[in-house]
Amino acid sequence: MRAVLTAGLPALLLLAACGQPDATDNTPSDPPEQSGGLPPETGGDGETASMPMERVPGVAEGVTGQTYEATVDLSGYYMPEEAVQAAGNIELDHIFVGADWEFAEYFAAPEDAFLPILVQFNDVSSETGTNELGQEYFLVSYSFRPTDFRVTDEVLVFSGSHPDLGMIRFEGRFDTAAVAQMHQDMPGETSGALIGAVGIGTDRIEGVRFMAWMGD
Repeated sequence: MRAVLTAGLPALLLLAACGQPDATDNTPSDPPEQSGGLPPETGGDGETASMPMERVPGVAEGVTGQTYEATVDLSGYYMPEEAVQAAGNIELDHIFVGADWEFAEYFAAPEDAFLPILVQFNDVSSETGTNELGQEYFLVSYSFRPTDFRVTDEVLVFSGSHPDLGMIRFEGRFDTAAVAQMHQDMPGETSGALIGAVGIGTDRIEGVRFMAWMGD
């Protein structure tokens, strides 16, 4: 029997109150509401990903509430294989998904725990700095935690509003074999560990492929 974790309205209200992200100057560690037809495919020089993706049946639009139903370990960082830029100068850096125990802690006491889904965006028009490992990073970044989400062995779907970026949506499918390769520390085999559609404000980019990384 697989566990199903859900959060009710009080958790959503608390999350909305404490999870609002801000533009921050930070040094990272290693490494739209829109409906209707899909936009025309775009591409070229890594500016946007353009591979079409079949929608996730039943949950791609209008997911509400907070549900975690995964029975496999999906935890890690999911990083776009090509640049995903929208809403002017905003670029998706990564999506972080926590482990099952982190979701359990969150649902048990949402007022005392961080929601273990985090999305990081960079303002690529901002100045850059260099961290202690010699890696360049943007001085202005935005963190986002969704208000509504569903996580299963097959899908990751979430949505919420950011005060500066507008509506943020994601709908995608996991390749659990590629995710398993990540947990075996085989990063070269994790291409396409997650494939989905990203919505930033009124922009929507289909067929975004992510590689997976466990982090430090």
